[in-house]
Amino acid sequence: KKKPEAAQIYQQCIEEFPDFSVSADSLFSLYEHFLEHNQIQKSMKAGLKFITSFQKDYRSPKLHLRLAELSMTRLKNIKLASKLINRFAKHYPEHELTVEAKLLVRDLRKQRQAPEKAARATHS
Repeated sequence: KKKPEAAQIYQQCIEEFPDFSVSADSLFSLYEHFLEHNQIQKSMKAGLKFITSFQKDYRSPKLHLRLAELSMTRLKNIKLASKLINRFAKHYPEHELTVEAKLLVRDLRKQRQAPEKAARATHS
C-alpha cells in the first residue's frame, strides 16, 4: 500500500544525495515499480543506477539488456541503447544472454538504417 510513497522517497533521496546508499533489492524494486506504473524515465534512472552500483548482482546483466530494449522501443534513444549493449558485452562477455544481446544489436542496426532508407527514398 505504501509502495508508491516509498518509491517517491527513494527517488528523491537518490536525486538529492548522489552518495545515498540504497540496497540492491530496494533499488531493483524501485526500477520495477516505476516500470509497472509506466514511468519509463524514472524506471530508466533507477535501472541505470542499479547497473552501475551493483554490477556483480545476478540481475545486472539482464537489466542491461532490458534497459537497452526500453531505450530503443520506448525512448527511441538509439545512442543509449547502443551504449548499454556495449557495456553488457564489456562486462559480461561469456554470459548466457549474449545471444539475446546480439539480437538487440541486429534490431539496433535496423533502427539506425530505417531513417537512412527513408531519407534516400524521399530524395529519389
